Amino acid sequence: MIRRFYYISTERRLRLFFIVVVLPAGAVCAALHLQGSMIFALLAPFIPVFFYPECLAWAANQLLIWNRLDACNSICEYGLAHFPISQGLLTAKSLVLFHRKRFEEVESETTKILYLNPVSVQNLINRSAARCYLSRFQEAEHDANRAIELAPHWYDAYFNRANARFGRQDYEGCLEDTKSLLRLGKHLPAARFLSVGCYLMTGRLGEAETLTAGLVGNVKHGSYDALSLAMLHSWRNEFAAVLEICAQVTDLEPLAYEFMLYQANAYFELSEGCLAMNSIARAIAFEPHAENCHLLSAYILADVGYLEQAAAACARIRGEWVSTSMTRDAQSFVYWRQEHWDKMLEASELAIERCPTSASSHSLRSLALAGLERFEESIEAGQKATTLQPLQAFGWYSLANGYLKSGQVTKALDCLNTALANNSNSRYSYQLRAQVHLQAGDKIQAAKDQAKYDELQAKFVANWKPSMS
Repeated sequence: MIRRFYYISTERRLRLFFIVVVLPAGAVCAALHLQGSMIFALLAPFIPVFFYPECLAWAANQLLIWNRLDACNSICEYGLAHFPISQGLLTAKSLVLFHRKRFEEVESETTKILYLNPVSVQNLINRSAARCYLSRFQEAEHDANRAIELAPHWYDAYFNRANARFGRQDYEGCLEDTKSLLRLGKHLPAARFLSVGCYLMTGRLGEAETLTAGLVGNVKHGSYDALSLAMLHSWRNEFAAVLEICAQVTDLEPLAYEFMLYQANAYFELSEGCLAMNSIARAIAFEPHAENCHLLSAYILADVGYLEQAAAACARIRGEWVSTSMTRDAQSFVYWRQEHWDKMLEASELAIERCPTSASSHSLRSLALAGLERFEESIEAGQKATTLQPLQAFGWYSLANGYLKSGQVTKALDCLNTALANNSNSRYSYQLRAQVHLQAGDKIQAAKDQAKYDELQAKFVANWKPSMS
């Protein structure tokens, strides 16, 4: 009987509380000429009686604020055993799960709440965030849109939508949301980080530099602003600076995973294959759904020669990530190492369809076309890549490859010189420049470049542990 009472909606219990408790208490205070504060003393004992599930939810949320997750979870489990449809307790439990990064369970719990109350803005936002972590970006954006419709002033919904749009590679849509957040002064560092990412992915380095101009020397270790600088340094090929920023971040930082990803990429570019895989392993331990890390591991494994494992790393990707340009690029890279030119071309063209501004995708398409002896198209694709990202050595490498295979040795050499001026650690460029010098008859310079490539490649595979693959 008591349990049935608590199954009555909170709104109905509020009305009963007003009729059965508040009005009589007010009448008693008026009749006895008691002070107004006495009414609260009379009401207090009845609050936990009428609102027991809500009191449990309040206690759980207080414990959550104090980061006492185990105690909060215990209250939620106890409360839900007696009141399984308590929205407050379900919400608190979903937040505990979120803090523990159990995002599939968060999605399940918030879906239960939204079945009971489809207009719960907080739970729409929570489910949207969980779906972003699960790479279900379209569904995450749908939840964020619904939350914005119901409560246009809830800035967390705009932030989640920005994240979802970034994941879907809708960079202009993401910028629309981040500009709103920056204008309104909400989620400033995180919005700035997403904006920098959008500008870099669409070839607008100058705008990314303008946005981060005031950050140097004024950022906290492990913050979004530090992450923005790490991203910018990475795109400028300043990998030592990236490692310096990432080294200042401990495993306990909320953004540790993101810094580990940039650290892994910097090690990869510096031909430190083993260190890169160590960083990837740490990142995946933090975020089991770390699709970006699986993709980067595919590049490393392919370069080491573990082509089957590299293909398996691409296959681990799930959800909407399967069709992103980054996933297609990783597949293309593996096909490149396997010399499967038709498959490589198909994957790279699907990547470009998803993200037309991806210089990496155009570079890979150029290499595929050269492999198929479609040299004019290869050169055109390489030129597109270098126009989009003039600092990316891989774009110049792909363009040089097209020129070399079409017999334009001088242009190939110019491209490789540019690639190495941008990034002196580009192994591929040294290897190809050795071939160019050899074809031009300069055996001495060819030997120097080949030696440099051999040195970097040996460094890349040094201390490699097959078990890591």
